[in-house]
Amino acid sequence: MMKRNNRTMVCLLMLILLGGCVDGLDYINAYVFDTAAADDCLYLAADLLPGAMVEFTEEGPVLLVNGEVVPVPESPADIGLTYEAFKVLNDRQEVISGWMITPDGEPRNAIMLSGGSVGTKACYLPWAQWLTAAGNTVVLYDYTGFGESPGEKNLERIVPDAQAVFTWMLNQAPGVEQGVVLYGISLGTGPSIELAGRFPQKISAVVVDSPYTAESRVARLELDGFFVALIRTLLGAFPAEMDNELNIGAVNQPLLMLYGTLDTIEAGRGLFDLAPGGVDLVEFPFGHIEAAFHDPARYQEAVLGFLDEYVVATPDQVN
Repeated sequence: MMKRNNRTMVCLLMLILLGGCVDGLDYINAYVFDTAAADDCLYLAADLLPGAMVEFTEEGPVLLVNGEVVPVPESPADIGLTYEAFKVLNDRQEVISGWMITPDGEPRNAIMLSGGSVGTKACYLPWAQWLTAAGNTVVLYDYTGFGESPGEKNLERIVPDAQAVFTWMLNQAPGVEQGVVLYGISLGTGPSIELAGRFPQKISAVVVDSPYTAESRVARLELDGFFVALIRTLLGAFPAEMDNELNIGAVNQPLLMLYGTLDTIEAGRGLFDLAPGGVDLVEFPFGHIEAAFHDPARYQEAVLGFLDEYVVATPDQVN
């Protein structure tokens, strides 16, 4: 989930226009990762679950859903999932921590889920729960600076982190025989789209929920295209490997886009017009990444139906 920070972007624009000497990537990182509870699943759940709120008690904050306390899982074991914890090194020899969650029985697919800019891998366990129940292996991981992956959060580290996990999956994850399915949520759509274009033979399908575009982020400030071009030209700070508009054209695998028509954080539907043919677009009357919780039946049906239609079964499943 990518949190808004209009003040940061306005300041960034002023510094550019006034000729200030700035480190553009530092400002972009602050813009993307600026949130008081970036690693707390409690607040992310309160944002996404209908009827949810955080209540502060003597023991600390708790999640209430329709007035009832709901525990927030911290590991796959908390919700009865079978998993293996793993660690890999990215290209800077930094440790990236993850979980490989396996289904009962022979897995149908291997899915790498890349989360948003809010929350650790534990925050995306709700997705892993129904994906594994449908027979898929699911890998969750923490970007550098998140959760159990040490370091500082930086957009330049997102794709190398994802590639390190992806490479590990090819050798370790059950269900990769027909290729890896990349599943990106908000910020995680960046590495999912980029890796799909770079490794077309090893990735069988791509799912993106609430994808972002550079123009959509600035559109919230009601700036015209000149300022969008100014940011991208003068700063050059947003990493090219995270630029969905630049990279979407290289995605030739089956692609599912999930988009909320009330999404005021990202207006990623514009990617649909830039993507190659064969893209499935499913729209929901909700906000940013809310569909998974506000209409879970239709959301899950869209994803699982897409996988059933486009991802080829393994030889063992055919026989």
